[in-house]
Amino acid sequence: MSFQKALCLICKCPTADGAVLAVHVDKDKLQTWFLNVCGNELAEEILDEDTICYFCAWQAEFLWKFDEMSDEALVWWPRNIDLDDDARELRKHFFGTKRQLLWYFTCARIDSPVVPFFAQVAASDNAVKHP
Repeated sequence: MSFQKALCLICKCPTADGAVLAVHVDKDKLQTWFLNVCGNELAEEILDEDTICYFCAWQAEFLWKFDEMSDEALVWWPRNIDLDDDARELRKHFFGTKRQLLWYFTCARIDSPVVPFFAQVAASDNAVKHP
């Protein structure tokens, strides 16, 4: 018997490392955020049983904290989610790696624009791989 994980509403990848149920997010803010970040609306209606993988939620939080998008109106992810030990460790490494990359790109002074992760979602019909 195989266990197939639900696909993430945003990136369409399996939620093998965990996910947030859409019932726990602000759906209107998620739609607004997606439109602002990707330039288009989500392809489908957000249902309570839909899942959003931790990576998409954390990427959104990362952009909110470190990419000068600190607008409370865009915060759709749950801020007080109860993570298990594995998910806490994964989150710690996710944000640690993102900060290191941010520092590297800032220090390297790359002239070409860095395309944010979610801009790839809009360009590839809502199906991208995680960074």
